[in-house]
Amino acid sequence: MKMLSPKVLFTAAVAALPLLASAQLT
Repeated sequence: MKMLSPKVLFTAAVAALPLLASAQLT
């Protein structure tokens, strides 16, 4: 299997941050 590149992981993290933040606030 090909490992995910740091860029892909970073992009996924940035995309998930707003969702996690909104979940914490509510």
